Amino acid sequence: MILKNNNSLSLNESDNTFTKYSLKWNPKSKLNPLVLILNFSAFAVDFALVYLNQYIFIGGKVGSTIFFMLFPFVIEFVTIWGIWGIMASYAGISAGVFYTTRLKPLYALFLSSVYIVPALLSFVVYRSVLNRFGIDPLKRDLLSSEIGGKKTKRLYAWVAFLIVNDVLLNLVEVGSGLYFLNAISYFTKDEAVFWFYVWSFSNFISDITIEPILIKSMTENLEELGLVNLGWVT
Repeated sequence: MILKNNNSLSLNESDNTFTKYSLKWNPKSKLNPLVLILNFSAFAVDFALVYLNQYIFIGGKVGSTIFFMLFPFVIEFVTIWGIWGIMASYAGISAGVFYTTRLKPLYALFLSSVYIVPALLSFVVYRSVLNRFGIDPLKRDLLSSEIGGKKTKRLYAWVAFLIVNDVLLNLVEVGSGLYFLNAISYFTKDEAVFWFYVWSFSNFISDITIEPILIKSMTENLEELGLVNLGWVT
């Protein structure tokens, strides 16, 4: 009989604390109805944030909000609920963008996808790559030194968070959104350049301040209740 020394195993080999959150389609087999109910709240929150931002932090033109708080909420909804978070956020943002900007419906739908794609990419990267390096896909290790009896890699978690979410995906969202708005003549080139710097900075500040609060107040509690998706659907 050969005995293995478990102390020599990497995190993803010795337990599934983080790798249980994956890209499997339907790992739980059965969806908790509460998840769907909660996603109606996600729809309402996203719509309200789009609406309120346009009128509270207005920058001189409808759609030109100075401080946009939507980025961390969309990231977190998709992180928690996978495909349901994607659909709820997309519907809420689309309705909010169409109502506040009066863009053509197809334009509003396309512009709304700009906010969804970064959240989708974050979901994929955290659940297919970073979790294998001991980084929590739910990002609880930004705040906790121990999860499931395992010490976390908080420094690496913050580095990954800043690089993936607040630099790469932030620039993808802002850059693609402004490119589209310039292409349909909603913004001039000079306006687009100005708002690129404003929105990139705004997203960065809102994400590093708001997302940790959402993780602590929402994600951790929902995870304890079993209301966080292990995969795309359940």
